[in-house]
Amino acid sequence: MKKSLPIFVAITLALSLNAGAQTTTNPQPSTGHATFMGAMKGGGIGCLAGGLLGAITHHNAFKSCAVGAAAGAVIGGVRAHKAQLKQARALQAQAEAAGATANLQTQTVTAKDDNGQEQKTDALQHLTLDLPADEVDAHADGMATVIAKAARLADASSDPVTLTVSGTSSQRAWIVRTLRGDLKTDTTARIDEQSSASPSLAITPVPNLAK
Repeated sequence: MKKSLPIFVAITLALSLNAGAQTTTNPQPSTGHATFMGAMKGGGIGCLAGGLLGAITHHNAFKSCAVGAAAGAVIGGVRAHKAQLKQARALQAQAEAAGATANLQTQTVTAKDDNGQEQKTDALQHLTLDLPADEVDAHADGMATVIAKAARLADASSDPVTLTVSGTSSQRAWIVRTLRGDLKTDTTARIDEQSSASPSLAITPVPNLAK
């Protein structure tokens, strides 16, 4: 009886959390941020359930967490790549409308669909935005909006993203400051700077292709 109570509590907690995650992500499966967060929540719930079960059954809780997280995040695979690519294309269109030149490259990766089956899908390889120097030098609102959207794209990614900022010292300083103003305090995005005569911003995911 003593052992059955914690098992019941663990299962109930995991199921209730999973129900909450489904309620949050199911209404808008194609929305970028919601899809990425759904994948992260799935992994977190799987980790919690696996860790609790491991502790109760006296197995390694960390290993159980890892197994549970992998199972919980499966549903986010293909959908997460598609959502990220959709966001990148929206950013490309917005940047071009603001006067930038955008170059978006995709790659084919293997990921798991909603049924846990592996399939090939297009994923973002990198997006490079060549920004108009006069707009950057003037700290134009249109450029600031584009840069802020790039920061949000990086934060929404389920994989770490590298943001490569190029330009003169003053141009890089403004672009980086604008990025940091919109990036989360606990962001996994990395900002690299490169000296260049022309300002640009490159967005490169660092995906775990084994997913």
